[in-house]
Amino acid sequence: MKLFDYTVEVTTGPEAAFQVVADPRSKLLWVPGIRRVEVSSDVPPGPGMRYLASSGIWPLEFVFQEQIVGWAENERVTYEGRSPWGHFKTCVVLESKQGGTRLHYRMDYAFPAGWLGALVGHAIAWVIRQPMEARAVRRLKEVVEQRLWQPEGKYRSLQNL
Repeated sequence: MKLFDYTVEVTTGPEAAFQVVADPRSKLLWVPGIRRVEVSSDVPPGPGMRYLASSGIWPLEFVFQEQIVGWAENERVTYEGRSPWGHFKTCVVLESKQGGTRLHYRMDYAFPAGWLGALVGHAIAWVIRQPMEARAVRRLKEVVEQRLWQPEGKYRSLQNL
């Protein structure tokens, strides 16, 4: 099922936006609910990169083994993740747009446990989708435009993100 699907327009070129969305460590700044990202080595992100990410809703924590499965420099990045909580595929597509960039983010998620898991998943998605998308749009725009994420994995002040 489609869990998240939104578009963000930023005032920077695709290169700056791609640096953010292609580096899993940057998710700490712009993906609501992300609690930690662990990359096994200090290599630049790229196709096949594996890492661990955890997210949460209220007191629940979901740990996923994730991997970059699609990569077109400055155009598209695709992630997949798996855990006992389900699996997902996320794709971020970048399009140059009159002095800026349009980013389209989509996450498809499959909940475990057949129809019961799907029912619970739809209920959770109904509650969290709009507020989380709104926060992600705002954060992603600020992180990209204010250059809060640096390619080497360091970032400046979150400035009230």
